[in-house]
Amino acid sequence: MCKIYIVQVRGAQSSILFGIFLLFLCSETIKCSQLNKNRPILISKAFESNGDVYYFGVGSNLLQEKVVNRGLNGTKIHVQTFLPAKVKNHRLAFNMRGFPPLEPAMGGIEPCEGSTCHGALMKMTISEYEKLWMSEGGGFERPSYEELTIFALPYESDTPVQAIALRASQHVRLPCDASPSARYMNLIIRGARQLGLEASYINYLEAIPVCDTFVPSILRLLALKHYFFTGFLFRLKLRPIIKMISSLLWLCYYSNSGQISLWPLFRQKLSHFTTGLVLLPGALLGYLLEVIYRARGHSPPAPFGSPVKNESSTSENSSKPIS
Repeated sequence: MCKIYIVQVRGAQSSILFGIFLLFLCSETIKCSQLNKNRPILISKAFESNGDVYYFGVGSNLLQEKVVNRGLNGTKIHVQTFLPAKVKNHRLAFNMRGFPPLEPAMGGIEPCEGSTCHGALMKMTISEYEKLWMSEGGGFERPSYEELTIFALPYESDTPVQAIALRASQHVRLPCDASPSARYMNLIIRGARQLGLEASYINYLEAIPVCDTFVPSILRLLALKHYFFTGFLFRLKLRPIIKMISSLLWLCYYSNSGQISLWPLFRQKLSHFTTGLVLLPGALLGYLLEVIYRARGHSPPAPFGSPVKNESSTSENSSKPIS
């Protein structure tokens, strides 16, 4: 009787363990499906055939070395072809919420009737494209970018190519463009020149106003020290605090785009003052952390490379943007 009882208990234990295993598999499947939901059919077909996919890069992804070196954990991204192309009825937009005042906005593509966006048309395997997508935050529950299917026309061809481009996701999309940083624009312009984009488009890029012109040096210093503190919060995985600070900074943010009338200038000064108040506590803590890290022979942590690297850097978001 005891033996039968033991067998029954062991059988129950096995059933429970098997049930837990099935629940784990289901949860992982749900997670994967959630990460890949609403992705374009072009991506699904490439996965099914394990084939190639075309990606239309704008922003700093115009720079080939930037794309190649942006794989996670130091991995490379292999690109088969890298050619200049253009997409009609779309524009280059700086409407993805960034990190004011140093990096107010990042670039993406945006539908716009009558406009033409120039960029880099890349061919790569679906596995290489996934590395690029993950480097853009594709693995997060709410990615900062959404994939968009477009038709890109290579410069030396009359046949459009169906490709994937990245647009700012709704939850981080600004109602209007913000001024990018000079560092970010320099990457874009350098990439456009190396790629051989049309001279008129390069002139258009060079005419885009950058935020650095309007940000006082003391505010830039506060922001720089604050980002060291933000990097520390990243390591502690305190994202709610980071998100709260980001929300406050956007409440204070204002860009007058060079307007010299009285009201825009007043709003700009008020923006600088309130932004400084928000940054000051984190800047003091960031400065203290920087001193401690450097005293121990280490580099201070940073949430992303952009505020702490010079303008020749090619990895403005080597970690992931906060979004």
